[in-house]
Amino acid sequence: MKQTENARPLLVLTIIGLLPIVMVLGNSMFIPVLPFMQAELGISTAQAGLILTIFSVPSALFIPVSGLLSDRYGRRNIVMVSLLIVMLGCIISGAGSVFQSFEVILAGRFIQGIGAGGVTPIAMVLAAELFQGDKRNQALASIESFNGVGKVISPVIGGAVLLGVWYYSFVLYLAAALLAFMGFYLVIPKNEAVREEKGKGMIREAIQFMKSERNVLMPIFLASGAGMFLLFGFLFLLSYEWEGMYSSNGLIKGLVLAVPLLLLTVCSLLTGKYALKNADQIKRCILTGLLLFILVALVFIFTSGFLSDLLLTSLLSIGLGFLLPGCSAAVAAVVNQQIKGMIFSIYSMVRFLGVAFGPYFFGVWLDDRMQMSFNILLLAGVTCVVLVWNWTCLPIGKTCETHQTS
Repeated sequence: MKQTENARPLLVLTIIGLLPIVMVLGNSMFIPVLPFMQAELGISTAQAGLILTIFSVPSALFIPVSGLLSDRYGRRNIVMVSLLIVMLGCIISGAGSVFQSFEVILAGRFIQGIGAGGVTPIAMVLAAELFQGDKRNQALASIESFNGVGKVISPVIGGAVLLGVWYYSFVLYLAAALLAFMGFYLVIPKNEAVREEKGKGMIREAIQFMKSERNVLMPIFLASGAGMFLLFGFLFLLSYEWEGMYSSNGLIKGLVLAVPLLLLTVCSLLTGKYALKNADQIKRCILTGLLLFILVALVFIFTSGFLSDLLLTSLLSIGLGFLLPGCSAAVAAVVNQQIKGMIFSIYSMVRFLGVAFGPYFFGVWLDDRMQMSFNILLLAGVTCVVLVWNWTCLPIGKTCETHQTS
């Protein structure tokens, strides 16, 4: 895709940045709302969690499909169709909310998830394609920052919704999807080149590439997925700890939950601007994030309570602010242009599976903090071991052995 003469790079990047915001709104906005939906609909805690899961799982599973389709039929076309699907799901869930039908709400959420899966990976692919060199790394970090902005404003919006009627959240989600749709229609160029490769050929090439670069990609995928798993698990934990300790309104709760996500956003932006100039800096960012994961896991064993968990979640968010831009830059550096959409789709799928299952498993462990502590430490430790075992470019200063370059 090439930029039009009238579309300035900053404007194009802003429109692309709306895509991760649409994605995270579908999850993060509902975290503070869940207890109220549970009470209003008369459902169990597990069923309330299903409102998140039934959105996240189809999103994750559809991500590789959307990447393949975008390689075949064009990024812009797939994005716009996906946003229409999100809007349809919002209308269905909104209708289910008005008529107090939990099943209809779930059906709409499932459809929203499919649409969100269609836009999730394409933002990073477009940023990697439209920008080169240091500007590409900055653009990728900016996408992480938009992602973080979405995470920051989502719980605040969800808390603000509680000042009115909780099912207004579906109206707001529809409005966000409509805004992104109009932005792509008016700003993103229509003359995107459509690739002629057969789908099976691209899948085969992507599989061969991942096999040849598994020592580089597997630790990156695992680290980013584990990071999102822990982040959304901790946010779920904080949401329920808040309900058990405080009686203030939902807006204050949303503002408090936004603090770690704000740290993630700022750290991602600074990392992309100053810390991704070369391969060694990328490695340092990834290692810094993993070390902070280990620190959080160790301290969590010896602490308890909302305030300590909020501080640990904030520290984890800072670690993700180093890790996620580093992982994205590393993937962009080794993937060739022909299969970039497919590889970034798989990368996004792994991250989104972390988002999907983090709240579920933290909910399972909610009544056994010691078991939760052990599992968090185990996940952080295994992730670090996989990285050290597979990467041939450690310590810092050693060149990674790869078979492809972008």
